[in-house]
Amino acid sequence: MRANIGGSEPKLPFHSGFPRGMVIYCDRLYNLLLTSVVSLAFVGCVALIYAYPMQSRVTAEIFFYACLFCACYAIVIHVDLSELFGRGAFWAVRSAIQELVAEAAEPRDIRAVADGSKPVKSEVRKAAKDIGTSPSTGASGEMASLPKLEKLTLEVGFQLIPLVDEKRGGQLLSRLRALRRHLSQELGFLIPPVHITDNLRLKPREYLVSLRGIEIGRWQVELSHLLAVSAPTGSSSLPGKETREPAFGVPAVWITPDLQESAIAAGCSVVDAVTVIATHLGELIQQHAHELLGRAETKRLLGGLKETDPDLVEELVPKLLTLGETRRVLQQLLRERVSIRDIESILEALIEAAPSGKNLVMLVEAARHALGPRLVQPLLDAEGRLPVLLLDPALEGEILLLFSEGPRHPQLGVSSALSVPLIRRLVESLKERLGAIPATEHPALLCPSPARYDLKRLLEPWMPRLAVLDPADIPLNTSLLPLGSIV
Repeated sequence: MRANIGGSEPKLPFHSGFPRGMVIYCDRLYNLLLTSVVSLAFVGCVALIYAYPMQSRVTAEIFFYACLFCACYAIVIHVDLSELFGRGAFWAVRSAIQELVAEAAEPRDIRAVADGSKPVKSEVRKAAKDIGTSPSTGASGEMASLPKLEKLTLEVGFQLIPLVDEKRGGQLLSRLRALRRHLSQELGFLIPPVHITDNLRLKPREYLVSLRGIEIGRWQVELSHLLAVSAPTGSSSLPGKETREPAFGVPAVWITPDLQESAIAAGCSVVDAVTVIATHLGELIQQHAHELLGRAETKRLLGGLKETDPDLVEELVPKLLTLGETRRVLQQLLRERVSIRDIESILEALIEAAPSGKNLVMLVEAARHALGPRLVQPLLDAEGRLPVLLLDPALEGEILLLFSEGPRHPQLGVSSALSVPLIRRLVESLKERLGAIPATEHPALLCPSPARYDLKRLLEPWMPRLAVLDPADIPLNTSLLPLGSIV
């Protein structure tokens, strides 16, 4: 039960220049003092009745009944009777004092007169306090106070904190800023910022990368050592802790700084811990770039193009494709590590292909054909030739028949009637052939569309970096370098 001291709020002509809480506090304190004084007077009258002679008792009794009436009035008006008789006068007065101090300290909803709003009533404020919200903020205020789920998060162990602190010479922040700019230009859309925080649950030199709260990679570095990355034959001769480089899985060795020159002479690439973390994070971002491209990023891409070529955007969205359908095409391109920087060529290809149907595989293949030179350029060797792996005609026929007969997944396009022996034989043959190819060569596997799309999805878990090209993706003036057949 709440003690209500003071009744209604004071209406004094001189309080306009004082804080509202101070005025209420003074008024409630005045009423409390009045109650106390009248109660003391009542006690004094009782003493006077027995202290004075009989001729003075009439006056004392009149004064006694007057004080008794004032005391009852003050108690009834200013103190809750249930508080007074239920817990005693002392506890009622104590509760009342605590209540008026709390109300005086309570922040008030002060609003400008110009916005036309009315003051918030005390009943509304009390009800809002009962449910844990305030009338000015409500549920939206509580939701705003919740921690935001970051798209990209880098958590580090406590011994890696100096790498983040620029005041202590840490270079990780500047390296990640440069990495973000580079990947944004390379992939064709703005990469979200990387939120960096420490995590005491990690090992002291361990870091963890998360995408929307889900772990996508972690590793442990050696701060006082350098990482020598090379082929197995080059790294085994170096003394140190053997490991595998986290971004590409290449064998590597942690060496002391005094062995750096020897490692370079042996053909190794020597990097420090900051470079290891940045390279690993960059590779993870490229692997999950399609998950970073949301509706907001797609809308921003189309909005930027609309400023320079509004007709191109309006002709496609929403006349032929919705924003969501366009985003799915861009996501599938990013999933295959195809840059969407040339967004004009992609939209033009979609405008030509969309009238024939909205099949995702058909739209993706049309966009890839328009980006043919961009697909091939990173795969060329030093002499400008494209290393390729060819499918045996019999195996190619089986693959085309497999994907043409089975029903497709509505989003991935992968056939559900998969032949497990065929896929196993294909993967084993590819691993054997790629193992015999020098590490400097990055061959592409040739497969005609639309089976190319499905084949890429099937090989992605085992060989995510293997490029699968349709012969129509390759420009006519490109020289091919066959490295073998897959049987």
